[in-house]
Formats: sequence, C-alpha cells, structure tokens
Amino acid sequence: MTFKRILTVVGVLALAAIPSFADVAFIVPPSSPGQLDWGLGSAVNLGMIFSPSTDISVVGLGTYYQDAGGNTPGQIEVVELFQNSTQNVLASATIVFTAGAPGYQYNPIAPVTLLAGQQYTVDTFVGNNSWAWSPQPLTDPNITFVDTSYVYGPSPAFPVDHYPAGGYYGPNLEFAVVTPEPGFYSIFALFALALTGLFAAMRRRQNA
Repeated sequence: MTFKRILTVVGVLALAAIPSFADVAFIVPPSSPGQLDWGLGSAVNLGMIFSPSTDISVVGLGTYYQDAGGNTPGQIEVVELFQNSTQNVLASATIVFTAGAPGYQYNPIAPVTLLAGQQYTVDTFVGNNSWAWSPQPLTDPNITFVDTSYVYGPSPAFPVDHYPAGGYYGPNLEFAVVTPEPGFYSIFALFALALTGLFAAMRRRQNA
C-alpha cells in the first residue's frame, strides 16, 4: 500500500470519527395549574433565578398563560434572559398569547450558551395586563431553581427584589444539552484500530 493510499484511508476514517451532536430540548413546565393575579395600574417584572448544573444552550423563552378571566389572546408580554453578575440582557422574546389550554407559551431565540455554576434570571414584563403564574417551578435536572424576584416599573427591567419565601413563577425557558450521538466511541475505536494496522503494515513492508 502506497503512502498516498494510506493517507487517503486515514483521512476517510478521521472524517467518520468526527463526533456529531444532537440537540435535545428540555422544557421546564409548571407543576400544577396556574393562578391569576392582576397588575392593572402596577406594571411589574416577574423573575425566576436559576443556575445550570452543566453548560446549556437556551433556545426559547416563554411565559405562563391562563385564559380564565385573566390573560387574553393577543395579550403581549416581553420575556428577557439576564446574567445576574452583570445584569446584562442575553436574549429577549415577545410573546403574543394565543388561545389554548393553561401553560407556558414560548418563542424561539438565537441559541445562548449559559455556563454551569453561574446564576441567571429569566424575567417576564407583564405591563399593566392581568397576569398568570404557576404556584411552583418544576425544574429539569440540568438546572437548579434558586429564587423568585420582581420589580415594579413601566418597562422591562432586571428584577432586583426578592420574595422571602417563594413567589410568582411566570417566566420560563427552553434549553438544549448537546450530547454525542450513540456510536461515536465505536467509530473512534475502529479508527484507532485501523490506524494501528496501517502503521504495522508499513513497518513490515520496510523490514521486508
């Protein structure tokens, strides 16, 4: 086998061994039916503070909807994702509620990577609308719920005030964890075995 052919085979095997990745979305749903409150005349931001236990990619932002004398189809809420250490906005989405069963309604965003161990806040600005909320957060094992927060004001803002024990769980997020597809390690082992065989063949040819 010529050196050129060896390089060709090695190149093909190397390309086959490059890992491919599949995104898996984990939605954080409410743990039970939501409740309603009214902010007419008192525009408010409702926040949920959390910390990822692994690096994640946020792919959607949402907020809780319940059409039962509170939220109405066509109502608009703005959802923002903040990094707590800087209070910078990392992403935002405008949710226009559509009629349906109670639950979170999401809009996709350009993926934003969040780092394990850092704290972030997902916040919904409900304006002067009536707003709905879920009594308890049900978190995915890849994130840890920390606290709820809020701030009154006429526009979206980082929520700096905290409830002493629990609070309103209005905003939420969708995120993806990137994992190697099954079979990657088998392909890599095959590549290593083939490469070893090629070098052994070259050595035998040189010693002949």
